Amino acid sequence: MFGCRICRNALMGVALLVVGVSCTCSSAMALRAYITINATGPGRAENPRMWGLFIENICHDVDGGLYAQMIQNPDFKNDVPPADCKVIRGKWRMRNNRPHFTHISNGPDVAWVSVNGHIHRPPPGGPLLAWKPVQPVPGTTTLTVQKKAPLSAAHRLSLQVMVKKSGGGVANVGYWGMPVKKGHTYLLTFYARSPDAASVNLHAGLANVRGTKHFAESEITISGAAWRCYTCTLRATGSTYHGAMTLIASAPAIYDINMVLMYPISAKTGKKECIRPDILHLLKRIHSGFLRFPGGNYIEGYSLDDSYNWRQTVGPMIDRPGHVNYWGYRDTDGFGYLGWLELAKKIHAAPLYCTSAGLLHSAPTIPGTNLNIYIKEMLSAVAFANDPGDNRWGALRAQCGHPAHFDLKYLEIGNENGGPSYNHNYHIIAAALHRVFPNVIPIADDWGGIPSGPLSMVDKHYYPSQQWFLKHTNLFNLYPRTGPKVFVGEYAVGNTRAEYGDFRSTLAETAFMIGMERNCDVVRLASYGVTLDNAGAVPCRINLIEFNDKTAFGRSSYWVQYLFNHNKPAVVYPTTVRIRGGVNKRPRIPTFFADAGVTTNGKNLIIKVDNASGHYMLTTIRLHGFANVAGTGTAFTLHENNPGLDNTFKHPNRIVPQKSEFMVKTLTFQYAFQPYSITVLRLPAVRTAMDQ
Repeated sequence: MFGCRICRNALMGVALLVVGVSCTCSSAMALRAYITINATGPGRAENPRMWGLFIENICHDVDGGLYAQMIQNPDFKNDVPPADCKVIRGKWRMRNNRPHFTHISNGPDVAWVSVNGHIHRPPPGGPLLAWKPVQPVPGTTTLTVQKKAPLSAAHRLSLQVMVKKSGGGVANVGYWGMPVKKGHTYLLTFYARSPDAASVNLHAGLANVRGTKHFAESEITISGAAWRCYTCTLRATGSTYHGAMTLIASAPAIYDINMVLMYPISAKTGKKECIRPDILHLLKRIHSGFLRFPGGNYIEGYSLDDSYNWRQTVGPMIDRPGHVNYWGYRDTDGFGYLGWLELAKKIHAAPLYCTSAGLLHSAPTIPGTNLNIYIKEMLSAVAFANDPGDNRWGALRAQCGHPAHFDLKYLEIGNENGGPSYNHNYHIIAAALHRVFPNVIPIADDWGGIPSGPLSMVDKHYYPSQQWFLKHTNLFNLYPRTGPKVFVGEYAVGNTRAEYGDFRSTLAETAFMIGMERNCDVVRLASYGVTLDNAGAVPCRINLIEFNDKTAFGRSSYWVQYLFNHNKPAVVYPTTVRIRGGVNKRPRIPTFFADAGVTTNGKNLIIKVDNASGHYMLTTIRLHGFANVAGTGTAFTLHENNPGLDNTFKHPNRIVPQKSEFMVKTLTFQYAFQPYSITVLRLPAVRTAMDQ
């Protein structure tokens, strides 16, 4: 069930209860904990979809990661600036560890200046990013990115390959190593033309990056000066994680190519895989309640011209222009809006769509913005997701291969926006949403304050230190119960320096999660800061799932999300924690936390305990409002003696849930919680008859 060690002897759990403290940490014996769960009155109903995921294409998490398409820069537009950006020359330098641009008319470097005056660094690599000439003799192959004979309005650049000797051509090396696996089949599609209308015999293939080993080959003949789409399958006879796709001419020739795409073919279905199976498996395994997409700051782009527009991300790839996203690299938009909706459906999560508020993160105020553009974009996005197939947007969805509608219930307007301009824009957009889709809940940003006036839900983000999370588990205790509900759209420890995070951060985040669950009448939705991180790109230490071109694994924070989603109470009851003993009387940061509730059928009690201290904690647990609690309980524990460690590529299962059993006979019982541990206890319990 977990891919981890399962305790096969129920007596091991009993040993933890009785023996665990006396033989392990005598210096901590003076510390004792008391957890009291009071179910004599009504509790707080938890949203069954409370714990969700947030995925943003921030570190090539989608292109080059989740999205299984293997060709990088398939349309040679890597360094094409947004239409509303001015291109200037100068010199880039690092100043205070940040890129700084000096404007020099004849400078060697280029910068993009958006309408608000913000200076951007173009994506590195130029128009031939990931493309290499294949030449048996140096100088026999020439690659030229050109504007002649555009493929479509969305793709006006193409690559001309001039081969002077047999065996020359072009190769694409993928993102951070193109993984080719023996016995696997790949679907290659591309547009090509022969500028002089001559027939060109090409050998499409797979090879290692140095071209010394070849794993697959298929012969294709290009004919005519008009663009045509060519398709072939490539079955690999060998394996490499540093591969390349090649298009090699059998004789001297000139040919143009564009929109080159390659996908793995599923051995089970025989269809192309658009989502990487190992990442999809990890996402499914969590059982998340919702999926927030596509941003984050990603929805805002480098400039207004490159803000995320869902309509440019559906339909044939030949009509999708792609865009330079906020995080500084070009996105093909091959995954697209429908891809996000289908991903949510695949992992059984409710979709939560973020739409632009007509603002930029780098420019809180943009005068002259036509807000109607963003209102139409928002309304059509909801219609595409929810409308039946007999109207305009529902018919487009069906045409794209998904006739059934999606149940989009939440829509966030903007991301980390605030101030007078956002206040103005939010209410206009939210009012338009309510008029057309009254059942869709609008979410406002809380970024330095919330918009004035009536609000349904606000999105709060938290990226502070470990100490802050431990100190603020009661943050929502005094939150007004009559105000808007809270969506904690992003939260994670923001100051960890470990390469892949650390368990100490996970302990702090879990304490905050316990505080949110305790206040689940206010906090209705919560999603971790970043779900995916591509180790080949700029590393992001705040993530749930780490992956590279070879494998993927869940960090300890991933397993916390797993435990919370698989152990959601229907009703949460007041839970108090007291610590007695110890010699240090000075105020200190709390390190022991708990909350509890019962499942939907009312027959199981779930207790979540976070022991962020370095001591075993012998704990007395008292239950009020229960008729009886007797039988075998199950404990799921995350534990690491060194909290500075976490799961890594070398040790992906260092911290995973351990399952054990324990016996409970009375309404007051004891349990010893390991140091640096997160524990979920499930036990049979029946509330008193008067409170059923």
